[in-house]
Amino acid sequence: MVLAASLGLALNLLMFAVLWDALRSDTPGLSENATQVIIAGFGGIIGLLGGYVGGRAVERSRQERLRPVPSPPADDEASST
Repeated sequence: MVLAASLGLALNLLMFAVLWDALRSDTPGLSENATQVIIAGFGGIIGLLGGYVGGRAVERSRQERLRPVPSPPADDEASST
């Protein structure tokens, strides 16, 4: 989770720098390189979040699979109700 947060912060700073350059440069707009950097950064965030969510799903399914099955009530308990 720390990795995802730090990558998110780095991507926000990079996005700010790219947009600042696009607004202050002589030629308006984003360059092709800036667009590729932004796409790669967002792809990295999606990959990290997908790995985290997938890992949590696998962990949860393993816990459900390993949970002991409760034993049925004994005959004495079943007949008293």
